[in-house]
Amino acid sequence: MKKNHLFSILVALTIFCVSETYLNSQTCSCAGIPLYNPLEFSTLKERKWHFELTYKYHVINDLVEGSEKIQDDTERKRIAHFLLFDTRYALTRNFTLRAVFSLARQEREVGISTSLPVHTQGLGDSLLTLQYSPFSGSTPNQIEFSLGGGVKMPLGQSEAKIVGIASEDMQPGTGSWDYMIWGYASRNLPILSGLQVFAGVSSRFNGSNSRDYKFGNEIIASFGVIGQAPKLVGYSLYGRYRWAGSDKRLQADIPNTGGHWVYLVPGLTFHITKDMGFKTEGEIPLYRKLSGVRQFTTTFLVSFSFFYEI
Repeated sequence: MKKNHLFSILVALTIFCVSETYLNSQTCSCAGIPLYNPLEFSTLKERKWHFELTYKYHVINDLVEGSEKIQDDTERKRIAHFLLFDTRYALTRNFTLRAVFSLARQEREVGISTSLPVHTQGLGDSLLTLQYSPFSGSTPNQIEFSLGGGVKMPLGQSEAKIVGIASEDMQPGTGSWDYMIWGYASRNLPILSGLQVFAGVSSRFNGSNSRDYKFGNEIIASFGVIGQAPKLVGYSLYGRYRWAGSDKRLQADIPNTGGHWVYLVPGLTFHITKDMGFKTEGEIPLYRKLSGVRQFTTTFLVSFSFFYEI
């Protein structure tokens, strides 16, 4: 009986270890709170405040090998919830200061495992930026252009525990100081009243956390249109390209991290008044070409926001 009992324990431990090894080998390049949106870098009027509260629901269940989605035999479910408070103030006609604070909850469940679903939650990373707009919609063709830079501050929880310290992609915060720069431009289309075309590009340079883990640097480029329909309803549609380098631990590349993504991002805005309203946005993956053997990546992301300007 003792031998049978010992054998059962060994089998259970083996299954657990194999499932954990498989799970850990399937990394995710979608960690971190999505603090950047190119449309949020349009210029505010001088001495104007902008407040925005946003909820983001991020489903990360697609298992991708190269550019092909494959069957996930682990029946893994991975969801991230983010709550962001964004405040912006136009210091002058040319300079805008912006700060973003966040809360995050990371959830994971493995269908083939008898273990209960796990989660972490807490304060997430924050963002502080300064934007310079040499001109903003004051020309006959209503051209807007801005440049900016900022720092992502590791104010959040980055050592949350599940069984020991959770993996970096399950942490509410990244634990690293990161720096970003961007450019944004838009122009009214004189042929179509109320329609703008815009483009934005940003680059983020990531530091390492206390465990010497560094998320890959990234470049994001966006191009699309913004429109205004009657009765205070707005819309946007743009494409977003993202490149991310491989993550690193002790300066060595982490397998199955980094790659190329292309998303379609539709959005709607509903104004209650001229300065207050709601907006929603979705992020739909169109193409992925990911590094390594296989990775879990975005299935979809949807966000809901309330904004107010004074």
